[in-house]
Order: sequence, then structure tokens, then C-alpha cells
Amino acid sequence: MPAAQYQEADGTLVTQIGGRVRGRHAREAGPNGTPGVYAEFGPNYFERRTHEITIYDDASPTRPGDRVLTIVVRPQWWWYAVNFRHGFVGADLSTPDDPERLALYADNGGVKVLPGGTLTRTPLLDYDRLAEPPRENFAVSLTRPPGRDYAFVKQITVSPMDRRPIRAGDVIEFELGIFLARDGVELGRGAYYADAIAYQVGTLGAQPWFRAAADAPRAWDSVPLPAAARHGGAMTLSEDTSAEPARMLMQAATNIAGYNIQPFVEGRRLFHTSFVDGTHSEGGNPVLSNQVNRATAIRSEARCTSCHVANGKSVPTIGTRLTNLAVALSAPSADGRIVPHPLYGTHLQTASNAEGSLQLSGYTAVPGSYPDGTRYELQQPNYTLRDSAGNVLQSLGAASVRVAPHLVGMGLIEAISESTIAALADPDDRDGDGIRGRVSIVRDAADPTVRRLGRFGWRAEAASLRDQVALALNRDMGVLTDIAPAPDCGLTPQGACRNPQPTSRLASSELDLMVRYVALLGVPAPARFDNGRVDPPAEERAERRVMEGAQLFRNAQCAVCHTPAMRTGSFHRLVELRDQPIAPYSNFLLHDMGAQMADASGNAMYRTSPLWGLGKLERINPSTRYLHDGRARTVEEAVLWHGGEALRSRDNFRRLSADDRQKLIEFLKSL
Repeated sequence: MPAAQYQEADGTLVTQIGGRVRGRHAREAGPNGTPGVYAEFGPNYFERRTHEITIYDDASPTRPGDRVLTIVVRPQWWWYAVNFRHGFVGADLSTPDDPERLALYADNGGVKVLPGGTLTRTPLLDYDRLAEPPRENFAVSLTRPPGRDYAFVKQITVSPMDRRPIRAGDVIEFELGIFLARDGVELGRGAYYADAIAYQVGTLGAQPWFRAAADAPRAWDSVPLPAAARHGGAMTLSEDTSAEPARMLMQAATNIAGYNIQPFVEGRRLFHTSFVDGTHSEGGNPVLSNQVNRATAIRSEARCTSCHVANGKSVPTIGTRLTNLAVALSAPSADGRIVPHPLYGTHLQTASNAEGSLQLSGYTAVPGSYPDGTRYELQQPNYTLRDSAGNVLQSLGAASVRVAPHLVGMGLIEAISESTIAALADPDDRDGDGIRGRVSIVRDAADPTVRRLGRFGWRAEAASLRDQVALALNRDMGVLTDIAPAPDCGLTPQGACRNPQPTSRLASSELDLMVRYVALLGVPAPARFDNGRVDPPAEERAERRVMEGAQLFRNAQCAVCHTPAMRTGSFHRLVELRDQPIAPYSNFLLHDMGAQMADASGNAMYRTSPLWGLGKLERINPSTRYLHDGRARTVEEAVLWHGGEALRSRDNFRRLSADDRQKLIEFLKSL
């Protein structure tokens, strides 16, 4: 896909990004710090509620030391009375109960209509003479959405906060006020807020930002995140300033290209759609009729979000029929082939009237103690599998139960070159540290003659995000695609799929929307980092403890496998993912994690799980459990389960003082 950030021959810097409608201002939380609605996806969010923004950054024609920003906005729908707020001047903290006082902009002006919707040169010398958008609502047709010639433009030459020409290095924050023209049609909500975008003059790309101190000259002004806090590179999200941590794994990347924002929300719609009845998991959205009865009866769940709630993990519950966990019945063989179970295929589908059921009957206590005498108790889960008649399946002793992983950063993981990951492998332990990371080589799902490096799944069973999404659709939801065109079931006449329910395949274009959605999810910034500002004493202490915890993490040799720093390659089809310095905290290699972590077949090999977004999981669901089968109640328990190649690091953690152990955990929960 084409570049979205570049420099033209005449020196113009061009940044193209996407935006969407928002419920309220970025800095506005609810009453008493309850979640706001800035990060939510309101009803009808996928129905042309997005827009493309192009920022042209030029030297002033008359004063070369000054800069001119020409900002073009192309909406997916007809707008009127467009508001353009820019130049954040600070929050009025004397009236915290008045939300409008949290978003004070020096300029609350409008925009101009761009003739023909195109620019031939920038800056616009006749900007002041351009017409303004209609001030009143007007009639539109649902069959004639705006084309490429429908655009607005805003030209900025002066910093409204400092009342001087803008210069390189200035940070200009802006947001749109959007009014949908809807006379004669019913569109639901008609007026919206939009993204708070921070652009640093003279620098390509929108900036992920955090708030300045409350006592700064402009309270809560936007400040670009330092490089060390940009764990997803340019895809890193801005600070959660509206108290919505449970929504922070669902946001589009800060650098999403303008041409990808509408596909992103349409992919999200499919991700939230039931492939049985077409309903959306969030209220107020219409049924997607062309997805009704798309799933076969051989499934566990009907929609992606039944397992990936808010793009987080699935959680096992004692004593209930578990359809939100996967039951893998086989693993890649030595030559990369998948060897299915003769009756049930590669997975046991656990929905009613499918192949069987999964139940968590309870836990076996595994006691332990730290060298300082502090006792702890781990939990080994006891899962029971039954066939469709309710009989215990004794023959599936090699089955492996898997919780659904959280989804953040998967596009960036795909964009890491195979050579970068392979260079970290040490299967023969040449350096003598006891760690033998191995690459997983798998067959491409669409073309089995091609071998690739696996990087997705608990055992790195999938090489590409497209394969991962298509296989999850097939094995977990019974949705067929060109990549996985047959139901996942047995190959013998006695197999559970001998009379599969007929269904049509998900179109390749629809699969691509889902892949783009997952690939372009932004990575949340860490909760605490060296922000360079003076915070209240309690916050300063918390930040210092996290920084010390990060050093303890490195000292314990955890970072040998949970590799902090990588860089994506230059050749991914999605431009947003290319050449990004990232901090996934994983090497994506397979490691032997010890006998206690092995499944019934004795396989204890697992891919190093990335840690970014870890701290958001308990905010999504306070009952979140960790590791591949949900055995760990806390991050601390997850560390204590490490064995095998990770035994030395685990014991380094165990030997720490109680306070240092807590600092390390606080660091992990800040990610």
C-alpha cells in the first residue's frame, strides 16, 4: 500500500492519517473519574463515520523560518457547519465538574470548502477567499455519498496560544466538531466530536501524546510521548486521558493511514458480528444480514468477541460449559503438517450440538514458598472433556486447553522479518545460558508447499495474521474461507462432520477487513514512564518503583526471552507497520517451559508471549487469568509457573526481597 508519510520534491512534508467520530473530548472522564466515552465506538460507528486527514507542512512563502500547515479533511459522509478547534490552551481545573472546561482551545473556528476537493499546491494563497461549509442541515441521498471531490481545508499560519507564526518544533493539537447532514434520512446521532490529534511542526506523522502536568502553564497540554514510551513505534496510542483503560486494546493505531480507517471500522464490525444471527455485540447497531447462518454447527462460539472480550483474554469459569476456550487436539508435526484427530479434527468444537463440551471442574493446589519464608499457592486447572452425548472423553488425553490471547500489536509482530526472529534462536545453547530458543517452521495455510516462520498462537502455529484469523474463524466459529474451506472435523466416516451444515464462505474481501482491523490496532503506552514532568509525590514514587522494577526484570534475565527492543521490516503491505522500533517483550521463539507446564502428551514447548498491553487485562476483566490454560490468577503466579529454560530467571525472581518482587510485578502491570 502507498506511503502515508513522505516529503515532496519541493520540501513539503505530507502526513496522511485517518480519524473517526468520538463521543466527547479526549480529556473528559465521567463523574468522579468513571470512564468517559472518547474511546468508545458508538452506535453506527462503521456507517461512514470516518474521515481522512492530510497535513501539508510548508515553509512560509514570505518568511522561510516560519511554517504553514494546510490540513485537508475528506469525510465519508456529507458534513455541514464543521468546527475546527486547535491550539490547546489548557484545562480550567477550577471547574472540574464542567466538561467543556477540560478542552479549551484558543481557536474554535471553522474550515473552508476545498474547490474540486483537490490541492494543486500548498500553501493556499487564496485561502481566506474560499467559501465556508453550509451552516444548516441539508438534504442528502443514501445512494450518493460524497466522492473524492468533497473535502474541507484549514490553513494555520499562527499559533493561537502564543500569537506568533508557527515554527518547526511547535506542537499543534486539533480536533473536529462534526455535524452530519441528514435531512430526509435517519442516521442516528448527528453531531460528534473527533480525535484529538497532536502534530509537531516539521516532523512527519501524528504524535502519540500525554498530558503535561496540571500546574504547567497550559494545564494538561499535549506533549509528544518520549521514544522509550512508544512501545508500538508510531502505532503507539496516546495517553488514556478519559479514564477508559478497558477500551485501550481496541483503538486504531495513531499512524493509521487515511485510506485504512474505514476498512478498520468495517473489519471491527465483522469482528463483533455473530456469524449465526448477524447481530452486533454492542447495542444500537443493525443486524448484518449477509452474515446470518454463515457459521456451521461445528463451532465453539459465534463471534470473535465472545473469546476476545475488548480484545483481551478469555477467562475460564468453574462449573460452566466453556465455549470461550479452545481445545487443541494436535500440534504441527516435525515436517510442518497438521495431524488431525481422526474423529474431531485439529480442535474440539464445544458449542451445544457440536462435537463435545469443556468444563473446568476445579483446581489442584500446588504449594510453594519463597526463600524468605513467604508462602504461596499456585493452581493447576482440572478440565474435563465430554462428547456430544455427555460421555467423558478418555481418548483425548493429549488435548491442550487454550485461553484466547489478547490481540494488541499483532500487525507489528507480523511485520518483524523472519531473519530478525531467527537471529535470536539458539537451539544448541551456544552461549551456555541454558536457554534454547527455537524457531517454529510451519506450512503456509493457503499454500502448503511454502514453509514460513511461525509467530502466532501459543506454539507459534501460524505464520501470518491472515492464516491466524482464517484458522480461528474455521476452528472456533465454523466460518469457512478460501484459506480454510472445509469444517474442522474428523476424516473417517464416523467423524462428527460426516453431515456438515452447508454454508457459504466468508469473502476474501471480508477476511481482509478483519485482518486489517487486527493488524492496525494500536499499542497502548505504558502506564508509567520517565515523563520529565514534576508529578505529585505519590505518582513520583510509583514511577520510580516501575523504573526500578524494569531494571530488576533485566537483572533477573527475564529479558533474554521477553526481548524488549525489536524493529519491524521494510516490506510489509501495510505501510503503518514498516520500519517501526517496537518493544513487544518477546523473541517469538519456542522454549521448553518445564514438566509442570507440559500438556498430557508431554509437550512443554511454548512461544514467548509478548507482554505489551499486559497491564490493561485486569481492567478489562478483573477475573482475568494468565498463561496458556488460565492457571495463573495473577501476574506473580504466572512468573512462578515458569520452569524449564526459564527456571533460572524464575529463581532469580524468587530470591528477590518481597519489596523488589513487588516492584518487578508493578513494572509488568505498567505495560
